[in-house]
Amino acid sequence: MSTRKPSWLRLPCTRCGTEIPELIEGVTLKCLQCGAENTYSESKRFLEKNAKDVYGSVPSIDFIEDAGKRTSSINERMAAVRKVYDSQQADDAEMQKHAIVATPLEKYGVSGRKILGMVQEYNKVAFLIKNHILPLALTQEEDLPARELYFKAAFNAMLNLGTFHTIEARRADNNVTATKQYDQAARNFNKAQDFSQQAIDIGFQEFRTKRALAEASSNYSTGLASVTRGNPDYGTRKFKNVRNILEDILAREPRAKIDHVRVGMIVSLQPSVKMILKQLKEGKKVREAGKVRLYPLDKSKEIVDTVREVKDWIVKQNERFEGILKFYYDLNYGEKLEYTDRYRERFAEFFETAKSVFDETVRDIVTNLSDEYDFKVGQLYRRLEAAARAAVLPGESTREQFEEGRKELEAIDELYKSVMATLIDATYTIKKTEFAGSAELSIKKAHSQFDDLTRMAITQLILDYDESTQRVFDRLLPIADGAKLPGDETVEYFRDARTEIDSLGFTISNLVDVSYTVKRKEFEERIKNVQERQKTRF
Repeated sequence: MSTRKPSWLRLPCTRCGTEIPELIEGVTLKCLQCGAENTYSESKRFLEKNAKDVYGSVPSIDFIEDAGKRTSSINERMAAVRKVYDSQQADDAEMQKHAIVATPLEKYGVSGRKILGMVQEYNKVAFLIKNHILPLALTQEEDLPARELYFKAAFNAMLNLGTFHTIEARRADNNVTATKQYDQAARNFNKAQDFSQQAIDIGFQEFRTKRALAEASSNYSTGLASVTRGNPDYGTRKFKNVRNILEDILAREPRAKIDHVRVGMIVSLQPSVKMILKQLKEGKKVREAGKVRLYPLDKSKEIVDTVREVKDWIVKQNERFEGILKFYYDLNYGEKLEYTDRYRERFAEFFETAKSVFDETVRDIVTNLSDEYDFKVGQLYRRLEAAARAAVLPGESTREQFEEGRKELEAIDELYKSVMATLIDATYTIKKTEFAGSAELSIKKAHSQFDDLTRMAITQLILDYDESTQRVFDRLLPIADGAKLPGDETVEYFRDARTEIDSLGFTISNLVDVSYTVKRKEFEERIKNVQERQKTRF
């Protein structure tokens, strides 16, 4: 055999087994698919070793003129290489459970070494067929089975080699290395796509699905390389292409489902960031809190629910943004590139604006609730004032109205304090001390007004007692003038007077108890004076 490579002899890469065109003696060429350096002599020895391992000996490369011997040789060699091909089917079935493209976002369940071994075995089938079987085939019956197996082996080799390089990219510790590996993976997937197209061109239509799978994988790897280069816009366009391509073959290619799901997560990253920034900038959701700004205190649940909903939305945007940035940092191997810094700067600007608008809205709501508190208390006190002015003995109605009024005031106080505290706790910058003083003053003023109304009611009851005793004596005066003995009616008058003085004491005690600061001793002198007048009159 000549020391120069015959024109139809195809020498393989000694590392991955991919054919290296135009490798001649004295020249060292780098494999375009894996990057390994190869010399003519090393590659030739590698080819011969593999031929011997598979066939038992290195076949002659001379053309076999005898048709019978040629057919026999083709069949024997095909059986030998098919055995090698079939030996990979168990590992290939395992590969079907995993994504084609590995990313830093998830672990990969098969080692790169094992996948590279599969690449070498599939390429072994391909280069042995191309060197020792296809040159002998003269008829379609001889040629087509060999070509079909060749394209299957070559396709599987390139697809797995692409996966191998994405695993290498996943294991990288910096963006530069990862980008190179993703670019290399894309070249291998493109090579697999080329083999598929060649197979389709000669009639193997089943390779259309394989071509789509390789095309999608190439786009996927290119997209990942674009992200690591700092160009997520181009990467997102590539990821969208991947989704569109894979959607057409999901039913025919189970493995496509895994990459379809995973790329779906990545393709949503940039649109999600843009949506978050857009919504924060517009502030529409944040301003929704303003619709309850003038709501009365009675609608406190709606107020609190609305404010909490808006606050939860703001918090959620921050969580979503940080989650997306973490994905980008993972895809960039922890490096903060210009685009991630740009995203973070814009987010910080819009997020601070959103927080400021939210806090100002809550401040307006709390201010309005303070006015609402005064209004609610005013309504209550108008009723109590009317009750105080109309207070008459025995005073049971007055006592009940003030007891109910105290309960209502306590409920208003608690609601006001609770809602105000809840709203302020939801803000970012408002301190409780900002409103605590005015709220405390309003409540203290309300309690003072309640006590004043209590005093008014007690005073009115004392006046009513004084007037009622005067009415008793007015009835007794004719009896005294006539020097008659008091009858049953007169005795009843005395009993009524006694009952009223007892009712007065009981009611005053109850009203004092229901108040905040009113003391019974405030009225003892007045009661004593009334009783003295009663005694004198009697």
